[in-house]
Amino acid sequence: MTGEPTHLQPPQRPPRLPPVASGRRRLWLAGVLANHLLQAALALGAAFAAKTLVDGLDHRQAGAWPGDMLWPAAGVLGLVLAAGALRGLELAQSEALAQHYIAHLRLRLFDRLASLSPEGRQRRSRGGVMLRFVGDAQALRAWVGRGIAQCVAAGCALVALLAGLALWQPRLALWTLPWLVLAGVMMSLTLPPLRRAVRECRRRQAGIATNVYDRIATLPLLQATGATARERRRLQRQNRQLRQAMQRRAWARARHRWALDLCLAGLAGSLLFAVVTGASAGGGLLVGVLGLLGLLARPLRGIGRALESREEAQVARERMLEFLAERQRLSLPRHGTQPGPSPELGFESAAVPGRLEAFTARVPHGRRVAVCGPAGAGKSTLLALAARLRDPAAGRVTLGGAPLPQVDAALLRQRISHLSGEATLVRGSVRRCLQQRDPAAPDAALLAACALAGWPQADAATLAATVRDGGDNLNGQRRRQLALAAALVGAPDVLVVDDAEHALPGPPLPALAALLERFPGTVLFATADPRLAALAEEVWWLHGGRLQPAPAAAPGAAGLRVVAPAAGATA
Repeated sequence: MTGEPTHLQPPQRPPRLPPVASGRRRLWLAGVLANHLLQAALALGAAFAAKTLVDGLDHRQAGAWPGDMLWPAAGVLGLVLAAGALRGLELAQSEALAQHYIAHLRLRLFDRLASLSPEGRQRRSRGGVMLRFVGDAQALRAWVGRGIAQCVAAGCALVALLAGLALWQPRLALWTLPWLVLAGVMMSLTLPPLRRAVRECRRRQAGIATNVYDRIATLPLLQATGATARERRRLQRQNRQLRQAMQRRAWARARHRWALDLCLAGLAGSLLFAVVTGASAGGGLLVGVLGLLGLLARPLRGIGRALESREEAQVARERMLEFLAERQRLSLPRHGTQPGPSPELGFESAAVPGRLEAFTARVPHGRRVAVCGPAGAGKSTLLALAARLRDPAAGRVTLGGAPLPQVDAALLRQRISHLSGEATLVRGSVRRCLQQRDPAAPDAALLAACALAGWPQADAATLAATVRDGGDNLNGQRRRQLALAAALVGAPDVLVVDDAEHALPGPPLPALAALLERFPGTVLFATADPRLAALAEEVWWLHGGRLQPAPAAAPGAAGLRVVAPAAGATA
């Protein structure tokens, strides 16, 4: 039986980022826009009140009562204070909107990261992936939190201000409109160079993140080989390239802002010229025009800053979409089917191009199977299929008769556990490491798994002990004991052990013998040691991705009970 693997199927639709205006975020976005519009209305009212105040002061000199000026003065002060309070509220609203969106986005990125197949993980550097969650997320946060709302609201504010100006002084509105159009044209011309500079900065930042992340992982090797000076020079060269790129981006931003400031300066000169040459020019009109210039400058500069953040967000968006479009991934159904009552593991013409040919075999519950063969024979690939760390390109792997891609993801991880010589431990405590498969597992179950892994002296104090990154504060024996115990928590039906010589704690032979004696479920392990293979009830000999009889020249082959292709596990 053959079937299409989930991770090679083309996506049903192109990936896309979460929409900004969805769910609760619609209310926050509407609140931010309303806030901006209300600020524009208050500012316009303050300009009218200031004009009235100045005109009244002129009349007071001619004998008017000074008390008539109290209400305009109080109006100007109150409107300015109210606008300031709204600006503070706007910051809180924008941050709430941005944080809610970025939290949603990071969860979607994590879901895609958790579903990557081995090929998908190998194609991506860890530093580059980290940049998606931190640097790119911050660029989108700035656009969502300030850029979108500021751009839309500033546009609405400009329209409202122009409408108010047209009702107040139509001649001034005619002087204002051409300069606003010119400002839009100038900003659009300065954006492409800024976009190119942002792309270069993003590429340089990704290079530094990848380099530093890799150097952290290989720091003991650098210290042992004396290569720290060479790596320091490399980082210094990358820093210089990033500094130059950041300077080019700064100049691109400066040109963008200069174009806007030139348009504002031209607008100010035009309005002042119109007021000075007007027949009805007065002090009140002059004050009102100066206030209007301040009102127009704020939304225009806001749009300029928003467009800058949009360019950075656009680059980050492209990188995130490329990450979400990764096809080398596994589907992880949350409400999939349940395997049958018999936890039999089956391979039905399973194949991975270049690594494993059409492989067919059955593993009854409780069977001990050793997978042997030379390096590159496909042992790790076969075990990865059994643990559903990857899917076959053809055929299928089943548990209890149910194809693994259709089994509920949480249930599948309870039924099948995987251990390898490259197993890493999470940072935290011993208890946290042991509870990775079952977060609700009680201490009694954790201690029982420790005893089964050859760590009988573990107790409550042991569970509370600290584990550093990757278990660096533990010796090799303890790390392997902890990794094996974590794989045994929850009593899985199938235990898959890759590279048994290095995955098991202590001397491999007695450690494997004790595990096979105590563990009641199925054990499928890969080994190059014929002494370990001799402990199995069945041996699969792989060569070139095919199941074959063990060659007579293979070390220890005469002592292995090898299952030949004709015996039921056939290629």
